Amino acid sequence: MRLGGAGLGNIMFTYARAVVFTKKNNLQMIWPTWFSFKIGTVLRNEFDKRFYNDLFINNSKYVGGFNKCLLLTTKQKVSESEKDNFRDFDEKVIEFTGFYTLFSDIINDSKIVYDDLVNNLNHKNKKALDFDFASSVSFHIRLGDFNYHLV
Repeated sequence: MRLGGAGLGNIMFTYARAVVFTKKNNLQMIWPTWFSFKIGTVLRNEFDKRFYNDLFINNSKYVGGFNKCLLLTTKQKVSESEKDNFRDFDEKVIEFTGFYTLFSDIINDSKIVYDDLVNNLNHKNKKALDFDFASSVSFHIRLGDFNYHLV
């Protein structure tokens, strides 16, 4: 669980780069910590608490649970910017954080990211994929952060 921090959209920068790197280098991925507890959404009694705990299921069998804790506490951590300095990643955990290069390094790898997201999407959320987006324009406008008082 994460306390506060980035929302789902911002987490996707990190997740996408990590997925592409692990797939291209045949490395084991650590299951992302999707669940985030944000006190503000609770205090404001927002409809959508944005916990993100029910969006994905670890269908890819990425390292999770106790093994994830063990790796993160015992292995050498290497920042994403240093990863090119290593040929051998045994005994190391590469930390993908923040925006780094945004999506510029993986601009041509959207299929890898898409396939991984769909594979790990909770089955109850997959019905949204049935919509034909080919001839549509979509907008996401989140208003949950704001309270409106009509006078």
